[in-house]
Amino acid sequence: MKRIPPMVTLRALREAHGLTLEQLAERIAEQGVTVDKASLANIELGKRTASRRLIAAHARALRLESVDVYQAADLRALVYDEPERKTA
Repeated sequence: MKRIPPMVTLRALREAHGLTLEQLAERIAEQGVTVDKASLANIELGKRTASRRLIAAHARALRLESVDVYQAADLRALVYDEPERKTA
């Protein structure tokens, strides 16, 4: 049986810290990365991917050590042991 690490959505992380999208965007800006709340919302919904730099700033803004971010296709492959799909 394949071992799957615990998973939580970025939205759940933000909400667990009691932050709005705007507040999180401000905290991320303090880490030297500019992002608006609409972009954060699209990342949370899976409509946009985040750069490694943004993910690192996101983790620091929430005072987390590190965050492993998976896109929907990556999660399907991880959970259902499907082959990874290539995106254009």
